[in-house]
Amino acid sequence: MPETSPLEGFARIVTSPARDRLRTFDITTRDALNQLMDDLADNPDQYPLRVRSISRDGRTLLYTHERPPFEITFELDREQRKIYFLHFAAPRLDTPKLVFISYCHRDQEWVEKIKKWLDPLAQKGLLGMWADTDIKPGEDWRKAIEKALTDAKAALLLVTQDFLTSEFIRTHELPQLLDAAKANGVVILWVAVADSLWKEYAIERYQAVNDPQRPLATLRQDELDTTMRELYTKIKVAVEA
Repeated sequence: MPETSPLEGFARIVTSPARDRLRTFDITTRDALNQLMDDLADNPDQYPLRVRSISRDGRTLLYTHERPPFEITFELDREQRKIYFLHFAAPRLDTPKLVFISYCHRDQEWVEKIKKWLDPLAQKGLLGMWADTDIKPGEDWRKAIEKALTDAKAALLLVTQDFLTSEFIRTHELPQLLDAAKANGVVILWVAVADSLWKEYAIERYQAVNDPQRPLATLRQDELDTTMRELYTKIKVAVEA
């Protein structure tokens, strides 16, 4: 059901799709959008330089705001004195999902290889990739890792036996990521890089991105390219969802 708010000027009606879209923004953006909806409902003609018609009958209008940047699509029924909010867009305010890459330092070459295959998603703003190689000189590395763990929306685990037996990963990174998966819906994605006893560890209950029986390190180059392409597709689906 649409959300309706009777105001002094026009009755403000937010359609269900618009309301769902509104929920995806951060609280600062939502507050700004709600304030603009109130302003437009009070007087839809007060921003002549920011509003333009996008329909033949002139009823459907687009409001463009520069700072912060967002757009509001709305329909105006002057006879019934109703304003229908149809869609919100804030493309430059939608932050990409941060993917925390957890790996053993012995496997650092695989971080760079996987980053190259995921680069199109980063370029499109769908995800941001973070590994401890992003820690700046002089930065408190523990605080940097803690912040990345807190901000992460997905985790990509590069699994080898060295990864599974790493003291820091086992006691710090992995428990926090698995807890976040349960409590906050953080997506856990793991890649079998080399053969390991993965069935004996907590990641056993999570689906691997590739076939653990054919880990990346065992593949020919053509097979590796095919697997990396599949990995890209699966991660793209995961971050878009």
